Amino acid sequence: MYYHVILMRFAPAVTAQQAEHALHALGQLRTQIPQILSYSYGPNDPANPHQRGFGHGFVMGFAGRAERDAYQQHPAHLDFIGTCLEPLLEDAAVFDFDDLGGRA
Repeated sequence: MYYHVILMRFAPAVTAQQAEHALHALGQLRTQIPQILSYSYGPNDPANPHQRGFGHGFVMGFAGRAERDAYQQHPAHLDFIGTCLEPLLEDAAVFDFDDLGGRA
């Protein structure tokens, strides 16, 4: 499995409800983009002292890098990111990895 991990810092004016709604809606892209095999999201545990201001995150699973690339270029993804998610964000960190542990 190939994972696409995003940590997000929403703009100060964005409420927790708005953030949750945007992340839930992002997961709905699974109905339009079949390459998305799994999707999980949520707020960071406030007790985590290492969050560096990233209050929310999500993880998407794909069969491989090519499927992640197809997702990233899909018109539904590009439209959602440009119109629904980026306007709410102050910062984001992206981390993609091939699950080497799944090969053991």
